[in-house]
Amino acid sequence: MGLQGARLFDREPVRSVLYALLDGIDNLIDSYDLRLLIPYVVNIEEYRHWRTEIEQRISSSLPIGAMAETPAAVLAMPNWFEAADFVSIGCNDLMQCLFAADRDLYELRDYIDPYSPVLYRFLKQAAEAAGDHLDKVQLCGLLPQLPGILPVLLGLGFHNYSVEPVMISSLADTVRATDLSKAQKLAQQVCAGSALQHLPMERHALRTAP
Repeated sequence: MGLQGARLFDREPVRSVLYALLDGIDNLIDSYDLRLLIPYVVNIEEYRHWRTEIEQRISSSLPIGAMAETPAAVLAMPNWFEAADFVSIGCNDLMQCLFAADRDLYELRDYIDPYSPVLYRFLKQAAEAAGDHLDKVQLCGLLPQLPGILPVLLGLGFHNYSVEPVMISSLADTVRATDLSKAQKLAQQVCAGSALQHLPMERHALRTAP
């Protein structure tokens, strides 16, 4: 939606900050299990460019992922695994692109609907496109944390999530309490229509999320 993520990597002062960050990672890489994520990349050429830049400044190898935060990036899912070690779907930015609504604008708050079946049909398409690589895909953002959503995502096949640390315990409880076969049926119902209508509605939760 604008100049953010990797689109700023070749601009000062972001470029200097990036290189300082990579120098810090290089000092820590032998002592910690690190993974690096390139944010807001839209195509594989952009990812490869910045991966090369990163690898030239780091003495040891580490997993480097692509952050897919736009419909174009998510629809390119089969291509990412030609170069990326893993893919993170940034649900917050993805939703504002999908619904064409800036989540920081109060006037557009009703357009961003985390309970819309359209969103889950799109995520189903992404999961199917990932195929055997789905275990290398994680969902980031507030979506898995919203009431009633996690079983649907599990039913679609997503098993890796990046969430707020404070939410890990309660989400783990939800996972343990979820019957996967029932979750798969629920996901099918959601993608086929409007089965999320019975769930708690917190449609404004993503409006001001980072």
